[in-house]
Amino acid sequence: MRLALTLAGLLVAAPLLGGGTSTTKNAAVATSSRFSTSAALTVLRDGGNAADAAIAAAFVLAVARPDAAGVGGGGFLVYYDRESNSTWMVDFREAAPAKLATTSKDGPLTGVSASATPGFVPGLALAHKRFGSKPWKDLVLPASRFAETGFPVDDPFAESIAKAYAAEHFDTDAAAIFAPGGKPPVAGERLVQKDLGSSLAKIARGADVLRDGSLAVRISSASAKSAGTLALRDFREYAAEIRAPLSVQAGAYTLVTASPPSTGGVTLASTLAIMNGLDLGQGGPESARFVHLVTEAGRRAMFDARRHVGDPAYSRIAFDQMLSPGRLRFWRESIDPARATPSRNLPLSGSLHTSHVAVVDAKGNAASMTVSLSGEFGSGWVAGDTGILLNGAMNDFRAKVDLVEGETTPPLPPNAAEPKKRPASPASPCILFFDGLPRLVIGAAGGDAIPQVLLAILFRHTTLKQPLADAIAAPRIFQTDLTDQLACEKGRWTDETLEALRKLGHGVEFRESIGEVNAILIGKSEIVAVADPRGQGATGGN
Repeated sequence: MRLALTLAGLLVAAPLLGGGTSTTKNAAVATSSRFSTSAALTVLRDGGNAADAAIAAAFVLAVARPDAAGVGGGGFLVYYDRESNSTWMVDFREAAPAKLATTSKDGPLTGVSASATPGFVPGLALAHKRFGSKPWKDLVLPASRFAETGFPVDDPFAESIAKAYAAEHFDTDAAAIFAPGGKPPVAGERLVQKDLGSSLAKIARGADVLRDGSLAVRISSASAKSAGTLALRDFREYAAEIRAPLSVQAGAYTLVTASPPSTGGVTLASTLAIMNGLDLGQGGPESARFVHLVTEAGRRAMFDARRHVGDPAYSRIAFDQMLSPGRLRFWRESIDPARATPSRNLPLSGSLHTSHVAVVDAKGNAASMTVSLSGEFGSGWVAGDTGILLNGAMNDFRAKVDLVEGETTPPLPPNAAEPKKRPASPASPCILFFDGLPRLVIGAAGGDAIPQVLLAILFRHTTLKQPLADAIAAPRIFQTDLTDQLACEKGRWTDETLEALRKLGHGVEFRESIGEVNAILIGKSEIVAVADPRGQGATGGN
């Protein structure tokens, strides 16, 4: 079996599998929360486009899923504009403060020291200016009201809060919000975030409030009181960027995904190219041979991406080297079909806590957006009475660099911490095109697992012709270039496959779940939206 993307596989309509799947005619939404899906659908029904709906969904996600997204975070948007028949990327990844904190090489940064300048609001504001059609306030105020009235937490979210509180991840202000009186909520109890609601009301009146307005002043003042380096200057000087997305040809298809500082798109492209020359056998995607070869290809692609990708404003991205025929052939030939290649003994890295929004509107526009706080509940630090939970993105700089009085000495690795620099991210929002039109809008949460999760779904769906919902629900497995352990979803792989993988030299560790995917399939006569059954997401359409 060799990698081959086929139109027949792409246009198979997904069967209805419950609340996670919707089949519609005109427009569709899939997000990581039923509340954000509802907000996006309301915007679409009121005449908004895909950009409007994605923005509204993201702001509600900041309220409903503070474990995974927030006003104090960042992300990437890949957007297809039907009128101009063009695809763009909005990069609103967080950026390091102008003054770096002096750190040691031991352990992750915590609290405000872990927080980079948030890009969430500037990024969504730029997307709105470039692609939006509805008034800005109409897209933000629903999230403000939602935060002030609150919502009943479900079991997974209650468990996440309790776990973070027990680990003393929250600062005093965060604990007062998520565990008032020292008691995390139980399922069914209402979580109210009045301070966040007030901040969102200010943002609804103008995004500049987080540039040089009252919120920027209050966050920077709270940072100074907590001995943080995040300052008003950082908010004033931060700018979201419009970039050209990364475009990858895969047979008859064009996969458009995030470009650097995303490492995920590069990893996807390289893995696809390495796989294309491999004989994957006849056992299918749950066979030991298939898992072994695809995992080995993905680890090699990740090895290059981790070492050569960073903020493009600080270093040249060596696409010509990473994706050259010679390099790809070298990696392909280095794979032993009978034995796993040992990895260096370094800790597994990458936040698993992100959220994805997929939207297709009736005019043919498409939005694929991944947002994150870079860690569960970000840094755990809330900026005073703003209610805004800040990200933990400073821990996403991979290289260990000694800092002396907050300064570094060049030359530095591409993903080493530097003032105002954006850390690399595995986020990979994607739009798959055929004949110049979008056919699949897809993205995932899952940290370093994201490229391998998406790749497995694309292969199952386009090559093996599995319905999209089945491909998303299928068991997952992944391994990085930093570990000898294969992460497998517990109870979903046969003993025979696991034993065969161990004989090939793979260590095996188990996880309850790997990644969370939201996707929309655009067929000839219908649109199918799928939210991953592993998560708390929901779909809808009209």
